[in-house]
Amino acid sequence: MSAGTGQARAQVDLEPPPEGYYRPSDAFSFVVPADMPPERLQRLRLALNDIDVTAFVRREADRAIFSPPQPLAYGTHRLRLVEHAEDGAIHELALWTVQVRRSSAFQEADGRANLDLALSNRVSDRRLDGGVPRNTAQGALTAEGRVADDDWALRGHIGLLHNSQTELMPRDQHVDLATGLVEGSRGPVVLRAGDHAIPATGLVMRDFARRGLSGSLRFDDLRSEVTAFAMRTEAISGFHHRFGVGDTGHRTDGAMLSVAPLTDRPERLQIQVLYLDASGSTVGSGTEGDTETSRGNASSVAVDSLLGEQRWRLRAELARSSARFDEAAPSVSESDTAHSLLAMYTHPQHLANGAAFNWHAGAEHTLVGPWFFSLGNPALAADRRLVRAFSGFQWGGLGINGQVAREHDNVDDDPNLPRLRTDYLTLGTQYTPALVPREEGIARLFNQPSLALVIQDMAQRYDRVPAAFGGDDVDQDTRVIHAGLRFVPGTWAWDVSHTFTRFENHAGTQPDYDNGLTELGLDVMVGDRYSLRPRVQYNTLRDRDNDTTTRTTTAGLGVWAALVPGRVDVSLDYSLNRTKGGDDSVDTDTQTVTGMLNWQLRTPRENRPGISLFASGSYQDNDNGAGIGNDVYQLFAGMRIGWPVSY
Repeated sequence: MSAGTGQARAQVDLEPPPEGYYRPSDAFSFVVPADMPPERLQRLRLALNDIDVTAFVRREADRAIFSPPQPLAYGTHRLRLVEHAEDGAIHELALWTVQVRRSSAFQEADGRANLDLALSNRVSDRRLDGGVPRNTAQGALTAEGRVADDDWALRGHIGLLHNSQTELMPRDQHVDLATGLVEGSRGPVVLRAGDHAIPATGLVMRDFARRGLSGSLRFDDLRSEVTAFAMRTEAISGFHHRFGVGDTGHRTDGAMLSVAPLTDRPERLQIQVLYLDASGSTVGSGTEGDTETSRGNASSVAVDSLLGEQRWRLRAELARSSARFDEAAPSVSESDTAHSLLAMYTHPQHLANGAAFNWHAGAEHTLVGPWFFSLGNPALAADRRLVRAFSGFQWGGLGINGQVAREHDNVDDDPNLPRLRTDYLTLGTQYTPALVPREEGIARLFNQPSLALVIQDMAQRYDRVPAAFGGDDVDQDTRVIHAGLRFVPGTWAWDVSHTFTRFENHAGTQPDYDNGLTELGLDVMVGDRYSLRPRVQYNTLRDRDNDTTTRTTTAGLGVWAALVPGRVDVSLDYSLNRTKGGDDSVDTDTQTVTGMLNWQLRTPRENRPGISLFASGSYQDNDNGAGIGNDVYQLFAGMRIGWPVSY
């Protein structure tokens, strides 16, 4: 720590901490001369990081003790002593720089863990399939920690799963890894090992969260960052794969460069270059010797720009891939390209008739060649050309968003293939008017209204069909309209919604149908001890070609009650599903009841385990309409242990 300007004039000294550093909750002790005039002492003010904290200072003999109202964050803090002179001037008398640390070894060091374990015994059952054990144990352990000092930090987290029924675990083990990550940083360097995501969103890589290794190096002066990675191609879990990079047949290696070359306005030009070389499967976890694997590489260059006071966003991406789909012919590869263009305008928010108003509009064009393929983005459909326009606005409680799009396949005009055209239309509205709540009468039932309306239309048909094409024709339309209302009269709320779907197949290859789903529900909370959630659904499915209608009624009731608040609570859920076809082809009833009683013997607190006992059960009765029932039930008793730990 150090003293600054005017320390001699202040005649006030900050006593050094016994161990050379302060902990987050430590008090600061100042030596105040006994002969300092009381009128001058009253003019002194103490500021912590430029915030006046004089109110938290107390006198003890010749000491002034400052106790922070809440623990201070780790790192460097400033204590400033100033004097408000009689003439109104403010004089800085002293400045101390103090360090808040966890220990002499680490500036920061903390850790948290949480154990959740449930032990249960099936005390009774009826018509339960054999082979299910009566005693089971399930649990999870999550832990995370961090140590840091100066310009480096090391952090990590891990999640473990336990199940006594090994057949329900990924690798038939009682305990296995769910997720884990270790991350270290020093200055501009960051290294990661474990489950994490590569921050790339584009044609070549999107939502790529896998297990593996990666490292990033940031160049602040050049406004750029380089990332290199080696990741498992498929999503995996369990200790068996370790860091996920040992099998070269299921690995994605790559590098990414992000740079903003313009010094004064970096947002005006941001460039991202990405390259990856990958092998693996597009589904499942992949195993050694898996014949359903692909190999290839892909690269892309993306340019992003914010112009016109950041109102305009322009983005362009060009990508290329080379993939081998047949392991029996490794020398045969297919190369192709893809590109996307985006232009979007966002108008600054302003007031319109006293309410905030903002809107945006944009257009996008994407073309993916027939042979374009990247294991970093396997969900991207090849052989597609998409043109999309979208817009939306928010004005007070009213929001409307919509888009229209047209998509074609067979972008290379292969004369041996038909060309499918798909037109999309989506319009969504949310409206929450600001109305004065009614206090009485039937109008009170409609307090705090909110409306949601969604309209979707999708039309698919062949624009061109080759003469030799032997497949079915495609000419169909699907329209969906959803409307929902919700009201909050007081401590309870109710909602009603209806969804209508119409499917028309003009080619005659599938039956036309109308489907209507109506739902009514309530959420009732009585104080903080009771809640009720009744809900009813009524669905009609009409086959217009065969003039038959199938009706399904689903009713449910959820009840929760705190019999002894904080100690004993009970929950019960009941559902009834009844389906009947107009031609008597279907006639079924299914009733399900589940319930649980929980008794909290000891509430879990930090570094203290909690214990609770529970009893639960389920009952299901199926009736196929022929008078034949099949009722099944199970009853359980068990114990839960929860143990939060922190350091």
